[in-house]
Amino acid sequence: MIRTDLATSDARRSKARSGFLGLGGKSYERAYRGLALDAVAEWERLRALGIVVPSAPQD
Repeated sequence: MIRTDLATSDARRSKARSGFLGLGGKSYERAYRGLALDAVAEWERLRALGIVVPSAPQD
């Protein structure tokens, strides 16, 4: 019951806002494209610092 109510509410909200933060899907992607991390590069950077990332596959 709760999940159904939340799903309905989320669907209504997403239609009304037309994308995350009201920017629309494509606008949001363009706005934040430069802030995206390269997952492999970040994993290698952390590994070089000696930080173990348990969710990353081991060589």
